[in-house]
Amino acid sequence: MPDRKVTDFKRVEKADSGENVVFPWIARPSKAAQHAGNEKFMNDPLMKAFGDMPFNEKQMVFSGFETPLDA
Repeated sequence: MPDRKVTDFKRVEKADSGENVVFPWIARPSKAAQHAGNEKFMNDPLMKAFGDMPFNEKQMVFSGFETPLDA
């Protein structure tokens, strides 16, 4: 997303000029499926072998959303 004059992800996250903001999106069919997927992901040997995260984890934001309209 390009930098904007009023607001953008970099300003919201207070990112430095050399940092990029990443916005991933994962859709799960239910909250139970989300929790099961997260647990499986965090216990995956490949994830554990990855070691330290290559980003500032303190700037991460996690959230859950309810679908207001299901088309």
